[in-house]
Amino acid sequence: MTHQPQKLSSELLDEAAMWVARTEAGTHGAAVEAALQDWLAKDPAHAEAFRRMKGFWKSDTLDALTPAHARARRPVWRNPLAWAAPIAAAIALFLLLPSGEMAPLYEASFATEIAQTNEATLPDGTVVSMNAATSMRVTIDDEGRHADLASGEAFFDVAHDEDHPFTVTSGTAQIRVLGTSFNVNRFSGHSELAVFTGRVEVTALDNPAAHVVIRPGQAVAIWPGQIKRLPDFDTAGDLTWRQDWLDAREIRLSDMLEHINRYARVPVQLADDDLASLTVAGRFRLSQPEETLAMLSAIYDLRIEGRDGYRLLTGS
Repeated sequence: MTHQPQKLSSELLDEAAMWVARTEAGTHGAAVEAALQDWLAKDPAHAEAFRRMKGFWKSDTLDALTPAHARARRPVWRNPLAWAAPIAAAIALFLLLPSGEMAPLYEASFATEIAQTNEATLPDGTVVSMNAATSMRVTIDDEGRHADLASGEAFFDVAHDEDHPFTVTSGTAQIRVLGTSFNVNRFSGHSELAVFTGRVEVTALDNPAAHVVIRPGQAVAIWPGQIKRLPDFDTAGDLTWRQDWLDAREIRLSDMLEHINRYARVPVQLADDDLASLTVAGRFRLSQPEETLAMLSAIYDLRIEGRDGYRLLTGS
């Protein structure tokens, strides 16, 4: 017969978490220990709740619940009891939902505006740098860490954790790592991945057979159902958006405009689909979209026409 885990109320788990916090602080005396033993003896459910919360306290997942300035490691507490209530409250968040699934330990949304970049340090120590016009949601639970890149571009410097992989979903691309650094760029029709350190596994979600491992200096484009290799790059020498540069190497004009529109106050659209496949190359300042448009127009014989609320890029 399969053993069914005992269902415990959120109130009981909350109370057990507080007892764990008090005992693990390391300063409790005989009176607290005696009171704990009395509480445990009152009901077998008390002992089960205490066992679960104590196991959770010892696990690495508690790192995700420590205060932000503590980053990925538990602090050396100068006043341990001062942390008891906040940590117990954090543990209490890790409860069974009505569906029976575990609530996330950490969940947050991030977004940058046009021409705005930002950086965030996640509770596990991972640092995420976000390019302009980027939207992303991050969750951390007992199974792992996950980021859903809804739009834009982000550079991930992932804290190593063998027990909790870090995955990124970007359109039809799923990227999986343990600890490494890489850049993900989501365009309208595809995503691009460039690896700077470590190894990264990438899979096309709509075609699991399309699966590759990417190493430092390598890059790929993930289109629906397929993964294409892009030219290798110098991880130390090539400039990236984090240095305010776009090093365009034979990229589609439609992708180029997505880069520009992350910084342009007045968006630019293509006049027709034929222009989308035009390939362009060069090195451009991302924070200077007007200069970039002027250069593109001069080099590729294009015209910029003003419209109500946007600009139209046409062939001459």
